[in-house]
Amino acid sequence: MTEIILTGNQYVDNGVATIAALGNCKGIEDLTLRKMKNVDDHGMKLARNNDRPKSTRLTFQINSILTNLKFNNNKNRLKNYAKITTAILNNIGHEQNE
Repeated sequence: MTEIILTGNQYVDNGVATIAALGNCKGIEDLTLRKMKNVDDHGMKLARNNDRPKSTRLTFQINSILTNLKFNNNKNRLKNYAKITTAILNNIGHEQNE
């Protein structure tokens, strides 16, 4: 089990708290990587949720695969975004320091 540690970054930690709540955790300390992966639903739930707030397109993640206008017509953009987030989750704990 990989312990989830708060970063001190208010945006990241808010996201972690949100994931803990969605994972039905009593607190952040109950959040595990497995619960994070279950909430993620192979990235598609996150991709769909991040795609909805069109009002944030010019404020957040301008070069994101979801928000960059050049990707709007790409029929696989949600799948590609989901693959990215799933790959990140699958590699937690496998980082290497060089």
